[in-house]
Amino acid sequence: MTNSDRTPHPRRKGPGREEGKRRTRQQLLDAALTVFAREGFHAARLDDVAREAGLTKGAVYSNFASKEDLFLALYDHRLGEVAPRMVQAFARPGDERLEAIEAVLGEAAPNSTWLQLELEFCLFALRHESARLKLAERGRWVRQALHAALETHSVTLDRPLPVSVGVLAWTLPALTLALELQANVMPEDRPARVWPTLLRTLVGQESSRPSRAEEGCSSEGC
Repeated sequence: MTNSDRTPHPRRKGPGREEGKRRTRQQLLDAALTVFAREGFHAARLDDVAREAGLTKGAVYSNFASKEDLFLALYDHRLGEVAPRMVQAFARPGDERLEAIEAVLGEAAPNSTWLQLELEFCLFALRHESARLKLAERGRWVRQALHAALETHSVTLDRPLPVSVGVLAWTLPALTLALELQANVMPEDRPARVWPTLLRTLVGQESSRPSRAEEGCSSEGC
């Protein structure tokens, strides 16, 4: 037997191996969302995620460097679903555009669990520079996509936007989060169609005069 015969050949990564890695990663992401929702970001442990997924802690670390990176992978998945659909909505013609944008924002609005996790991670990021930089990078990506969509939208209007495209691209994500926070804290006081009304004003296609319900009038105050 020659030396070349004894030399081990590198193991090839076939489709089955890659599919197995993809399934393991998805198991961990699903388990992480369950554990984060139950325990909160701070209290959740990677041991709990591994147990929920029916895998070892080593499987977690072979896919994610830390709990922070695991959460950001969930965050990326969410952004990857919403951002392209938002860009497509802004590209729709005429009156269809605002309806499409409202639909995307309505579906993308964080539920109570995700809102809590997002706010909790934001506070974590303010105290940990590496997390802040990673979160800021994702925020810039969202703003760039939104900026491009708003520029395309602005050229179709017969009047200028009320504020610059750059200001709108910065404001809309923050306003969405703030509105959902307030709506979750005081759901009984939320005016009807508050977001569509604001959106139509901000992107330069004002709706007709809002009804008393849309203005937030209560039976006591109107």
